[in-house]
Amino acid sequence: MQTPTSSVPILRAIHDLCLRMLPADHGGDPGGAMRELCSRLRLLDLTEIVEHTRKQGANSVAAQRKSTDYARFEIRSDARASLVLICWLPGHFSLPHDHGGSTCIVGVIEGVASEHRYEIDGREHAHLVESDRFSPGSITRCDGSDVHALGNDARNHDPLLTLHLYEPSPTMRTYHVAPARSQDDAIRSVLRENPHAFFI
Repeated sequence: MQTPTSSVPILRAIHDLCLRMLPADHGGDPGGAMRELCSRLRLLDLTEIVEHTRKQGANSVAAQRKSTDYARFEIRSDARASLVLICWLPGHFSLPHDHGGSTCIVGVIEGVASEHRYEIDGREHAHLVESDRFSPGSITRCDGSDVHALGNDARNHDPLLTLHLYEPSPTMRTYHVAPARSQDDAIRSVLRENPHAFFI
């Protein structure tokens, strides 16, 4: 859910800091600039953002609450780039999505981010390929048609704050996760493609 920056006063300070530390050209090193920026943002009191996210969730009708009800705060947006701060409470997760050919660099400010990466089959279903976790100060990147999902694992106790730089501003597409296959189905599929495969 997109939240106007004017509704949370601390976002003004974040906006100013981001514009100073992450200029449009970012010195040709967006990953390094994001890492430095996230370390500076950790020095701010970001409680206000977390509380705003909690209130936003509390105001939702219980039956309508979804794991995708994380709060997005747009810091900067033009045709060249978008910079977005996202607050995820435990259990908040994006749907699998691409970035429409844009590059996405994600910096973890606070909390532990979980990322799932997917491959897309001919029926436009997302199949999980790998998962990873990122601690504060970490940077992860998605290029071109990469498909991933990001969020805050429900087993975590702390909120997650991440900063996202998209170049150029993206048009995202979401995907449905393919139904889980049994191990026997997976083995049969491999054997169909390679009859001489063997398993240890």
